[in-house]
Amino acid sequence: MKVLLLGVGTVGEAIARLSAGRPWLETMVLADHDVERAQALADSIGDPMSHPVAQIDGSDADAVAALAREHGVVLVMNALDPRFVMPVFRGALEADVDYLDMALRPAGAGAWLTRSGCAPGGAA
Repeated sequence: MKVLLLGVGTVGEAIARLSAGRPWLETMVLADHDVERAQALADSIGDPMSHPVAQIDGSDADAVAALAREHGVVLVMNALDPRFVMPVFRGALEADVDYLDMALRPAGAGAWLTRSGCAPGGAA
């Protein structure tokens, strides 16, 4: 599976570290506005082929879509601050890939997964 992980803060770092060496993972692009932080994480994982690094502006849906297409991902995983949910979601929708939201939400809201525009409980 090819994944675009947006945000390498506490949650994103944990996701990246847990994905390392898993047989299901082909590529997890570590994307963050702070490319040095993303690179430090990639270096600590030690596999640049499975965990390449990119700089991204999470508020730019077109940039999210372009990066998803560039790497041929099938999933955009959002671990950014909740204020970036809609532009990241729109970028995934534009790239026609799945979207998983790991942004922190109020209690009980949890994470949600969609297929290019389907909200939870909606029709595919």
